[in-house]
Amino acid sequence: MELPPDAVEHVAKQVGVAASELGSYDFASRTAKRHRSELRDLTGWHECTMTDLVKLVSHLVDVIWHDERREEQVRAELLRQMRVDLIEPPTAAQVTTVIRSALHQADERAVAEVAARLVRAEGCPRRLDALVFTDLPAAATGPEDGAAGGGSVQQVVAPPGRHVRDV
Repeated sequence: MELPPDAVEHVAKQVGVAASELGSYDFASRTAKRHRSELRDLTGWHECTMTDLVKLVSHLVDVIWHDERREEQVRAELLRQMRVDLIEPPTAAQVTTVIRSALHQADERAVAEVAARLVRAEGCPRRLDALVFTDLPAAATGPEDGAAGGGSVQQVVAPPGRHVRDV
């Protein structure tokens, strides 16, 4: 793993070794893996498990389902929650999968919520049908529906100022 020289120098100062020694440290070795494990044990952090990933997706859906759809913001919330839960971030591919899964589930939840509200609303399905299906008789929409009524698709899509006669 190649680290930028500034990062090597900064970390070397923190741990009290020469930058040249840290620059040659093999981060993929068994020793490095053991060191990471010891650091996790010492600090209380743990590797990300499948259970953690499921909980993180659920948390993200709860937080973002009605507010946020920008991937950068969702990523920031994911990393914030991982810090709170002391979870070592997984691979970049897993982070992307968690974010996409959360966004998809949040979209599904939002659609289900809107559909449930529309069904519960008094007369809403009938009024929506009247808007969509223009060939319904005028009696299908009453004054209590609040619909403008009348009009064809040609009239709706005609440029302003032009009058389209019904055929």
